[in-house]
Amino acid sequence: MKKNHSNRIISTPSAYARSHYLYVQETGTLQSLESHISKREHLQSLLFFIVNKGSGYLTLRGKRFHIHSGDCIFINCLDEYSHESSDEDPWELSWVHFYGKDAAEIYRHFTEQDSNIVFHPSDPTPFLAALHNIYEELSLKHSYFEQKCHKYLTDIITLCYTENNTSEKKSGESGLDKIIAVRDYLDENYSRNIVLDDLENLFYISKFHLSREFKKLTGITIMNYLNSRRISEAKKMLRFTDQSIGSIALACGIPDVNYFTKVFTRYESMTPSSYRKLWHHTYSFIVELFLLCYNKCGICISILQISIRHLDLMSGETYENYFRNTSQSIICQCGSRMVRSTDIKAHHLHDRQQRISFRASVRQRRYAKFPFRYRMCVSNSYRSLLRIFGI
Repeated sequence: MKKNHSNRIISTPSAYARSHYLYVQETGTLQSLESHISKREHLQSLLFFIVNKGSGYLTLRGKRFHIHSGDCIFINCLDEYSHESSDEDPWELSWVHFYGKDAAEIYRHFTEQDSNIVFHPSDPTPFLAALHNIYEELSLKHSYFEQKCHKYLTDIITLCYTENNTSEKKSGESGLDKIIAVRDYLDENYSRNIVLDDLENLFYISKFHLSREFKKLTGITIMNYLNSRRISEAKKMLRFTDQSIGSIALACGIPDVNYFTKVFTRYESMTPSSYRKLWHHTYSFIVELFLLCYNKCGICISILQISIRHLDLMSGETYENYFRNTSQSIICQCGSRMVRSTDIKAHHLHDRQQRISFRASVRQRRYAKFPFRYRMCVSNSYRSLLRIFGI
């Protein structure tokens, strides 16, 4: 007679998924019909499972946990562990074994936050939904199923943080409210010259205890958090104002311009001047490109506004793909408009002298000053548009 009934899918990731994503190794459900025990160790895998019904025990690094219905478990399988269903109330489980890019570092950070490996969420539904979606994706293997599984695994990890209430339960002991007050103070007063001694005197808490608890809450040190806040404001001012670098540095709480440049470069991998120039040229090119398409083909100008909003959210590494995808979209729309509008070619730039002048103006566009890796895709976009316009 079977001791349990299980449904499982064992998955082998593609080389790309193994290098770039969190990927599923095995997932499924288990219904224990009587008590049983499973022991494993030295597995390069993270295991998450939730007890849907019943109870049992988990033993990890010599510590034994009594697990009940609704409990969630998140462990690193490199450690020796075992889990067993109880005799009186055999359990039903849903689980996923996974690994991948930065998985070990993710789990290390999880444990550093004083998070419990066994916890009882206020609502298990999101966990069960993510596990169900993973099982469905691996069963059907529709397009982009590995990317979708990565997303669902990320959802589970995020829920393990947000539903793990260790810090909140200890708020009276750890002074969580005070740490949050410190964070809010940094957000509002980033322009001031703040040192740890100031925070110690202001909030009546040891700077050493404050530093330790702040990192538990945010994952970074106080000064890194403050500098990150300052650089975010500096980026906004560099893009949307004409203030000097020195004025921006002073407004962000770093009066030494050389040190400001050093900190900015550490976060953005470019100097403040280069950042400003890059964004200025980016906006100039996008505006010119969309206005060109609007004037020649009547493409709705709201597309320009949408694209500018997208640019606000982008880092430098995504520009090239953005230009390529956006330009292709524009070209497709221009092409379809050209087919429907037989008089465009005759109406626009019909005269030879006009065509020569337009070519000259294109050569003088600011896109020529772009960094090389952006310049090629921008240049190709203009050439494609020129072909569409027949010039």
